[in-house]
Order: sequence, then structure tokens, then C-alpha cells
Amino acid sequence: MNLTAPLWRRYWGTQPQILVDSRLLTLSAAAAAQTGLGAPVATNTDGVHAWILSPAELRPFLQRLKTTPDASLLSRPRLQTASGTKGQVFIGGTVSVAGTNTPVGVTLELIPKIISGSIRLTFAVTATEIGAPSSQADAVRTNLAVACRVLLPNAGGLVVECGNTLDASGKSHWLIISPTAVDAWGKPTKP
Repeated sequence: MNLTAPLWRRYWGTQPQILVDSRLLTLSAAAAAQTGLGAPVATNTDGVHAWILSPAELRPFLQRLKTTPDASLLSRPRLQTASGTKGQVFIGGTVSVAGTNTPVGVTLELIPKIISGSIRLTFAVTATEIGAPSSQADAVRTNLAVACRVLLPNAGGLVVECGNTLDASGKSHWLIISPTAVDAWGKPTKP
């Protein structure tokens, strides 16, 4: 790191930084009804719904989720990268499935880019778990798989509800992803 620092420090210091905060949750049908999100901005053929929230809408939404019964936070991957630079994070482990090591957990890959004061976010998220109830690693269940490109307001967010994908208790999986332009110390800035 010390040997390569003179090379990457010059590039890293000139590129705007973006902190991407994400949350993977499960919500019951009753909890989903209490979100107050209104009509989604997009729905696909698999029943996945998406909402784009401004920073002023995102903060109260996250507060409501904290007090909503049957809303459970499963994972909260965060990463910081330069504008236009790919970032990746994995939270989980590996299990052997048919003799092959398979990742089980949350994988987030993204490329954020500042565009005219907003943040264009190209990303893919996959959330998996061991599918066998006896915890035998003979099956891996995908609870969420989302890939898209979206233009978000700085410090705003994208909320995705995977409508038809329910876990064993009948709850749906939700993803909240929020990019924020930050300075070198992690403090929010205007892009």
C-alpha cells in the first residue's frame, strides 16, 4: 500500500467520492402496507416494484421502518468509491453445493457516477440463503436478485420490493439503496 500510494492517491483525491448505503429487509404484508410509499414508479413482469425517493422522503421512510412491526433488517452493506469507479462488497460465507463452493449472503456490485448534481447508479444485488430447512448445504435459495441503472438525487434513494419472492414465513424482501456524494472524510457534499 505504501509503495503504490503515490500513484493512486493523486487519482483518488481528484475524483468525487460516493458513499453507497444499502439495506436488505423483510417485511410482512401488513408492514408493507404501512410504508406509505404510494404508487411505484416502476413494476416489472415478476412483480418487482420500485420507488425513487428524494432525501426529504427517504429520511421519514427509514424512521417509519424502525418502528414498523414485522420489518426486519437482514443486512446493511455500505461502501465508498470514486465517481465512475466500480465497487463491490460481499457479506456472508460459502457452502459446498454439489462439490462447488457457493457464496451465500449478500453481494453488491455497483458503479456510481455523478451526473449534473445527481448520481447515476448502475448496480446488481443478489441475496441468497441456504434453502434446506435442516441447514444442509444441498440447496441455495435466491431471495433477491436485482440489476438496474437509475438516476437518483444525491442522498436520495431507490426502494425495491420483490413482490413475488417470499421467504418461509411469508415475508417479502426489500432493498433500499442510497448514494451520497462525500468528501475525503466521509462528510456529505454537493456533487
